Amino acid sequence: MSKLSSLFKFKKSKNTRKYAYYNRENQVTNLADLLMIFNSKANQEYTTAELIKHSGLALSEINETSLLKALKNPDYLMDDLDDIEDYKVLFYRRRVDKFIFLLQFHFFKGNFVFVSNKISSHGILTKSERIGLIKNMGEKYFPEGFELDLTKRFDIKINDENNNFLKVIDEVDFRIHYVNNSSKNQKLINKHIDEIVVPEDDLQDRLGKFL
Repeated sequence: MSKLSSLFKFKKSKNTRKYAYYNRENQVTNLADLLMIFNSKANQEYTTAELIKHSGLALSEINETSLLKALKNPDYLMDDLDDIEDYKVLFYRRRVDKFIFLLQFHFFKGNFVFVSNKISSHGILTKSERIGLIKNMGEKYFPEGFELDLTKRFDIKINDENNNFLKVIDEVDFRIHYVNNSSKNQKLINKHIDEIVVPEDDLQDRLGKFL
């Protein structure tokens, strides 16, 4: 079995990081951020017959109790966001061989909404390392084989039959978001959609200062 084939066979990584680090890594600071994650699109989209899981749990099975049972106590807990009420993020750092996983499990109004998985090694991942991770993920969700254009940036989304999905973000950092896109979570977000403030794009004004 591949060392990466199961995302819950981790060695715990020593944690000496403080609030500033986790605040910088946090993927959601307001409801607009959360809405953007739930509305993710991709250039390459696939549907798997397998159930999308994380830490050995189906996304619909993740709650604080099941998470603590699977991964024990988090390395850091953030529950004091200024711009979103009743929101909690549990952070875990884990290591598999040379790879370091920074996991952040997000809960809104007590409901698990998504987990963000940032993967690094001794720095930014090389392209060959990213390809290896993508291939490993493909074997998990497409055991019969799966065609993927590995020559381009990995803008990939995989949906399962429960409408949950994972989204690969291949930018400076390499992340995978696992989104619990249940009808319950959709209703929860839609209930608060009037609270979402999307900032106006003042790019032209900002550019004008320097052009």
